[in-house]
Amino acid sequence: MNNLSPEELQEIREKFEPLWGMKEYSQFVGIKPSTVFSQICRGVDMPPFIKIGSITKWRPEAVREWIRKKEEERRKKNFEE
Repeated sequence: MNNLSPEELQEIREKFEPLWGMKEYSQFVGIKPSTVFSQICRGVDMPPFIKIGSITKWRPEAVREWIRKKEEERRKKNFEE
């Protein structure tokens, strides 16, 4: 029997979910890896990433949270207009 709360289970999933590389991240957000690389170089607003040597990685949950925040910002802006 599982004695963990839903929040505890989510936290465990997040800790053990593999980091996304350029390919996984670009597929998730629907843009080409070359565009992602360009955005990184230009300092475009994007989810937080981790540099491991020359390799860029993203925590999947951080990407999802960033997208949720962008959606909320857009809803608020649309409401104000």
